[in-house]
Amino acid sequence: PLATGLVHLDNYVCQRQLKYGPVVICDLVPQIVMTLAVYPLALWLRDFRVMLYLELGKILLATVLTHGVARTPYRWAWYRPHLRRMIAFGWPLVLSTLLLVASQHGDRLLVGGFFSLADLAGYSLALSLVNVSWFVSGYVSSSLLLPLLSRAQGNPEAFRRAYRTALDLSAVAAIILMGPLIVAGEPIVTFLYGDKYQGSGAFVSWLGAGLALRFLRQGTAVAAMARGDTVNQLWTNI
Repeated sequence: PLATGLVHLDNYVCQRQLKYGPVVICDLVPQIVMTLAVYPLALWLRDFRVMLYLELGKILLATVLTHGVARTPYRWAWYRPHLRRMIAFGWPLVLSTLLLVASQHGDRLLVGGFFSLADLAGYSLALSLVNVSWFVSGYVSSSLLLPLLSRAQGNPEAFRRAYRTALDLSAVAAIILMGPLIVAGEPIVTFLYGDKYQGSGAFVSWLGAGLALRFLRQGTAVAAMARGDTVNQLWTNI
């Protein structure tokens, strides 16, 4: 958390201008470096510290890179009007995130409490598999669609066109990313994880179908956020 709190925020300014080079560098380079470091660290340490060092190394390197690619100086400042706007915009997003975390861990708690640990393993695997697609789509949509919609927020006609595009892309993403998991969940699971997870495909298909519906909400959520309305997202998550 300390390293994350010291990142340079110029990357987000670049994203708003549809310049993705800096954020790609800051995301990709630490992943590559830490992946290359796995084997030597495992040979050297041979215990859980490998994961700890990799996680710390990734965050620290990403923080350093945000300063390296920034175009503006890094300064701290206190400006009360900006702080009030940040709190008003951010508090519903914080609550929404907490709700999603509670939901994702709460259902695992229920599955583990009422069924076997083998069922919990299959369910957790399926949830992780469908969430990868959701994470990829959410990351791309927030990085690409949010700047486009934000630029058009003062022009109703341009905003409607961009909003229609966002809804179309959300539907297409649901079909492309969730369709294979819904139709062929079982073969995909056994191909990726082996025969020991046979039977988990049903979880993948049902969770994929549920998440496909949530994809359709993605365009509306981004559009609301582009207009500064984050309470919309809080209510829909509730």
